[in-house]
Amino acid sequence: MKKDFVVSAVLLLVSLPSSGSHSQPSVSSQMKLKRSHEPTSVARKTPARKNTLPVGHPAAPAVRPVEPAKTRAQARSSKPRKFSSSPSGTTGLVSAAQIAMGGADDDSGGALLGDFNGDGKKDVAKLVYNNVSSTTIYSVSVILGNGDGTFQAAQLTATPSDTDDPIVVGDVNGDGKDDIIMIHPYSGGCATGHKSAPVLGCGSTFDVMLSNGDGTFTLGNNYFVSGYTLNGGLLTDVNADGKLDILAIDSETPGLVISVLGNGDGTFQSPTTAATLTAAAPNQIVFADFNGDGKLDFSGEIGNQVNVFLATGSTFAEPVALETSDTVHDTCGDIAGDLNGDSKPEIISLNCGDNTVTVYLNNGEGSFQTGVYYDNAGDQYMYPYHATVADMNADGKNDIVLGNSDAGDITILLGNGDGTLMVPTVGYGTGGYPWTAPVVADFNGDGLMDIVEPDDYYSFVYLEGYGDGSLRASVSYFLPNSFGNYGYTYSVASGDFNGDGISDVVAGQDGNTIPGIVVYLSNPDGTLQPGISYGTSNTFSYVMAADFNGDGKLDIAATDYANGTVQIFLGNGDGTFTPGQSYATDASGSPYPENLVAGDFNHDGKLDLAVLNASSDTVGVLFGVGDGTFGQLSNYSLSGYGYGIAAADVNGDGYLDLVITAYNNSDSNVDVLLGNNDNSGTFQTETNIVTGTGFAEYVAVGDLNGDGKLDLAVSMNNGPVYPGAIVVTLGNGDGTFQAPVAYPSSTQAGGLGYAYTANVQTADFDGDGNLDLIYVNYYYGTVGIMAGIGDGTFASPVEFPAAGYIWGMSLADVNGDGTVDVVVGNDYVGGVSVLLNGNGSGTAQNYTFVTQTPTATVAAGASVTYDLTLAGRNGYNGTITFACTGLPAKAACSFSPASVVADGNLPLSTTLTISTAAATSRANSNTAAPLLIESLSAARER
Repeated sequence: MKKDFVVSAVLLLVSLPSSGSHSQPSVSSQMKLKRSHEPTSVARKTPARKNTLPVGHPAAPAVRPVEPAKTRAQARSSKPRKFSSSPSGTTGLVSAAQIAMGGADDDSGGALLGDFNGDGKKDVAKLVYNNVSSTTIYSVSVILGNGDGTFQAAQLTATPSDTDDPIVVGDVNGDGKDDIIMIHPYSGGCATGHKSAPVLGCGSTFDVMLSNGDGTFTLGNNYFVSGYTLNGGLLTDVNADGKLDILAIDSETPGLVISVLGNGDGTFQSPTTAATLTAAAPNQIVFADFNGDGKLDFSGEIGNQVNVFLATGSTFAEPVALETSDTVHDTCGDIAGDLNGDSKPEIISLNCGDNTVTVYLNNGEGSFQTGVYYDNAGDQYMYPYHATVADMNADGKNDIVLGNSDAGDITILLGNGDGTLMVPTVGYGTGGYPWTAPVVADFNGDGLMDIVEPDDYYSFVYLEGYGDGSLRASVSYFLPNSFGNYGYTYSVASGDFNGDGISDVVAGQDGNTIPGIVVYLSNPDGTLQPGISYGTSNTFSYVMAADFNGDGKLDIAATDYANGTVQIFLGNGDGTFTPGQSYATDASGSPYPENLVAGDFNHDGKLDLAVLNASSDTVGVLFGVGDGTFGQLSNYSLSGYGYGIAAADVNGDGYLDLVITAYNNSDSNVDVLLGNNDNSGTFQTETNIVTGTGFAEYVAVGDLNGDGKLDLAVSMNNGPVYPGAIVVTLGNGDGTFQAPVAYPSSTQAGGLGYAYTANVQTADFDGDGNLDLIYVNYYYGTVGIMAGIGDGTFASPVEFPAAGYIWGMSLADVNGDGTVDVVVGNDYVGGVSVLLNGNGSGTAQNYTFVTQTPTATVAAGASVTYDLTLAGRNGYNGTITFACTGLPAKAACSFSPASVVADGNLPLSTTLTISTAAATSRANSNTAAPLLIESLSAARER
């Protein structure tokens, strides 16, 4: 007879969390020329750009005056502090990894893939520059890959004649190491680089830089190509002799196709004309075999419209213009790649001003179908300038990887395999201004595609691929809008809006026609749901969350600067909101309210509001009635234009005071308005703390040295010592403060780059009991953390790429793992980006389990196997060790492998074996363990 019994097993995970982030089919052999002007959109609307920056060279804010030299006293009070010893905790956010370029991005071209030391591991090269004694030195920067997703320090080789012209990569001398060809494509008299005197022969030429095998190069010979400027070029084997040659098209009319044959030893022959075009050559040339006849064809742009030139032997056929569905042609650039699996490349145009791509499907014989538009993550102003075709989700179908310059992120349009694409819903942060084609390759040896992208400042950014089309990086969520409507997010706030125990996010948005604040509800894994808009104004700049009507549900206050009011949105407790009343913040009628803070200023148990008024240099205090409405308004003068505001008891009398950053055309001050201790909610006249020349942006309050007295941390833009800094001033406990000490907010460019430090807050990020400083660097697009030592000093900053032009910031646990994550507001594009904290307690699952054998039957003395697949969550990195508990007597389990190393969302697997030796009784499940395996049903003979 048979008797059934159940065996339950519980997996115990012994996990070691990561303390930080991980330290191609790229057309690297095709020459890309420098960017010229942005294309003009004919039928689609492109918004005006705010504070437009010259690429690679950030500008100071146009609305701020030039600062006078600081006085000797100010210089002493703002002297930099040497960084103290390292803190005891660990600091880490889930983000992409920065690798120093060894100089500033030269903005001449993208990064290129190669193997420069012949070790079979992927390396990356890029042109950079350094200013040495007022002289600009251009170099080729190479980071050698270690094959595990990490890279060696950049190696620099000065470029020929100190120029920064385009480069291509290939092994031209057959030694197994990639070399570099620097193309000088401009005839224009002569190539001059950044100098005024000619440094190269007239006409278009190229230089050979032979690899030394260590990431550096030895200069070879210079070779003439044409007396005309080159419109495009390619490093390829023209004559099928196994040696790389140069193929170029010049700007003569008619255009000439020129070949410069390589000898295979790093030298080249004289140029010959391979073909003559029927007219002038186009721009934006892309080489490919479009009709499968084994001959290289090319496409190019004539009047911004894509044309295809098919090779016919000694010449090329008349160009054929490609058409779009709306006959609009405003592309910024083109690439080619097979999107439908027929081995014939499609042409993909990047419409950077419209934030779309156009796919022209190849009919197979070199003709193309009408172009089809695909949105890039909705209708945002992201400005995708270059792209790469690669299979990012390992499904055998090519996808399109976009670098979005204004969004500071990467988006991936996954391919369906038939030439159609899926519209991305999120972006993966690089920070900075990623305008070049992403370099896609397997940099860590896991068989999955990763990405390296220059940030247009001082770093390469490495984004590890998880194999499902997602990347290890901050994740950007965009504003809900329709095409032609653009919003900018200055401010974000957080709170549990729907009562699920997980913090949600609200974003202010300021745009031309976008209405309302936007609420993003969080999922348990740290992702955000699509944003929902509330309200009708399109100038909600700053937001905050608090319970203004005492019903236990969070409400939202938002400043509406165009209408001069603050509006209340009452929370319904389910994540939705009801727009409430609006209140003037200044009697002038046009105060342009900006930042705000809430607190009980008059000790009546009801929350009040303090709002900064930009036009009148005042702070307006609105007293809460307790039902979500507000009554009396009082205004207090400031020493200048108020920007950042905090409410805290800085003099220890039990009443809230106001601390405000203010700019008065000469100095940046911190204004302290002490609250009167008479329950009136009134404030004394402001007193000033001079932080020095520069622009004080935000202020954070906390006990930074553990003495029980509140201290201040002020973010400085263009500050007294560093262009971007955090100034710390320790409190005396009576409302006065000690001399400020400046800390550079970035180590990039030796701390002297223009980081433009904005929002700053305090929290214990590394769990050592000391408050740390968390802030955003606006231009770099990074979140910085300075770990607190506990005595008021701070360790050297660590930066995490977030998104482009980030301004606002909120600290919140958006995945319920018990640690504070970072949410930032994206100024140029609009929306928010999330950086999960890598130091979580594990209360939120890092992995979920699925199995191919949900039940199994085992006879006495036999065994059963149980196949488990681990699906990643929350970007977890660390070791997972398996064990069983709750097994009945004479039952045992084993795992193969016994442990796995988790790497973000990378799928993993193990096999569980349950064995039995004799009859046993029903076992109890241990439901208190972290993860519970499905029960196994077993039977035995008797």
